[in-house]
Amino acid sequence: MKYANFYDLESLTRLNRHEGCACSIKECDVEKVNRLVSRMREDRERASLPTAGDVVTYITRGGDYYPQAHIERGDDREVHICLLPHTPFCHENEKCTGYNTEGGPWVIISPELLLPNGIRGKQFRMWGHTGRHRNGAVL
Repeated sequence: MKYANFYDLESLTRLNRHEGCACSIKECDVEKVNRLVSRMREDRERASLPTAGDVVTYITRGGDYYPQAHIERGDDREVHICLLPHTPFCHENEKCTGYNTEGGPWVIISPELLLPNGIRGKQFRMWGHTGRHRNGAVL
């Protein structure tokens, strides 16, 4: 897979300076981030409807408004959405990019209820080269 250089070592370190891991970011982390971003874009281009990783605006029947809801996963029958997500973790699967999200509440809806509504920026986390520990996440 060919991927673009969205970040370099300096820009990724600057982005993570408040995360506690900026001093330990290495070139292998930059490569992983660029590969994941490229993969996310490829996943997004294959889908005509909002898909895993996308931000959606969710409004309940009672009028509760969630402008930053996150699609964690879905298929042609149901979509799992976290209405108040923390910054999601992303990782590489065999088929596509996977996401792990904490937060809540969660809803499951039919995918045909989702309508595209433009493009927004979004932050994700991944585990860096130091592994899974308190300061091991990279934005």
